[in-house]
Amino acid sequence: ASMLWEGYVALQKSNPFPSGFERVRRRMSSYVVAGLQMTPRDATYTEQRDAILAAAAAGRNRRVDLGVLANAFARRGAGSCAIAPPRTSTDFLGVTESYEVRPRIEIGAISLEEDRRSCDGDDYLDAGEQGWVAITVMNGGATPMLDTVVTVSSTTSGIFFPRGLSARIRRIEPLGSTRVFIRIALDRTTSGLGSLELQVNVSNGEACEPVVSRSFTERINADDVANASRIDAVETKITPWGLAGTDANAIWSRVEATPADRAWLGIDSGRATDTALQSPALLVGATDPLVITFEHRYSFEFDATDDIFFDGGVIEISLNNGATWEDISAHVDPGYGGTLFDDSGNPLGGRPAFVAQNDGWPARDPVTLNLGAGFAGRTVLVRFRIGTDGGVGDFGWEIDNIAVAGITNTPFPMLVEDRMMCRP
Repeated sequence: ASMLWEGYVALQKSNPFPSGFERVRRRMSSYVVAGLQMTPRDATYTEQRDAILAAAAAGRNRRVDLGVLANAFARRGAGSCAIAPPRTSTDFLGVTESYEVRPRIEIGAISLEEDRRSCDGDDYLDAGEQGWVAITVMNGGATPMLDTVVTVSSTTSGIFFPRGLSARIRRIEPLGSTRVFIRIALDRTTSGLGSLELQVNVSNGEACEPVVSRSFTERINADDVANASRIDAVETKITPWGLAGTDANAIWSRVEATPADRAWLGIDSGRATDTALQSPALLVGATDPLVITFEHRYSFEFDATDDIFFDGGVIEISLNNGATWEDISAHVDPGYGGTLFDDSGNPLGGRPAFVAQNDGWPARDPVTLNLGAGFAGRTVLVRFRIGTDGGVGDFGWEIDNIAVAGITNTPFPMLVEDRMMCRP
């Protein structure tokens, strides 16, 4: 509060008229409100700082307001390079104070993108092909970051960089970002399904950390084969899963849970949402039981003191191509942990659900749903559904390695070695 008040006073001094004072007060108030709305649950001091600065950076007077606020934070030890203790800390150990406003290197999304002259257009780098490593570099500080160098390296056999290992970024604005592209190629003699191991280094002598590094893993020399398996490891670029609900694309995505391991993640949003990840059609056989297995971990917003569960997830099943759905608990116990609070705007309020955190958190727990023979000869759909209220969010629901036994079709894709379409 004292940091924000100091910024408020500094801005007031630049406005000699009372009406100017009021405009400044309103702007400062709007930054605090917007910043708190963007702040994650149980935020650290630096996360709260960054959210308020981001709100100021998005304002109409950002050139003045951002600098004044950043300097006010810095004078109290919460400058650009400050380090907060872990969000679970009870002793505040690990604090590093900073009294400067400096650029701060952050590395965002890294992806492997095919060249327009790709041999097969399958979004994988195959033997004999060239493409681009696309790297998002961000400036987490409140002052411009100048003359930044991005360098890549790899120990993966057959990988080389035809146009050099580095790219230079002249300027990144405060709290801004840019993408750089570095040419990459895979030798035409490469064989077998492979995995690219890439190291990315971003350096800037004026930044809090002069060098920041990050590793990246991606499949290479690969093909996706649709409708080939009853197991979905979530490793292919294609997917038969559909998304349902308003803004579902902002809630559900496939993420890199660990290097070379992708999974579905539905985030626990800080807004009221009702979205689902929906399976393809599952054609149940005439004899064998329908058994669905998967691995998951979840962390949803809850009040541990009073055991109030604000957000959570459920599993539902449909027998009429999605026209109507019922909770899977009508047929098998999924292991829900509590009942969702029904007085905060969650669309699933009042229903049993996966709530709080799974038993093994942050590790995954296995789940087996043996639905027996009751669906023999039927076509079913299954969906993972998340409901959230308008309060703060949390990690969400991560789901991986989904397998379905007792069905006659193979609805999921499989990752296999490249079919040599790109070789001479």
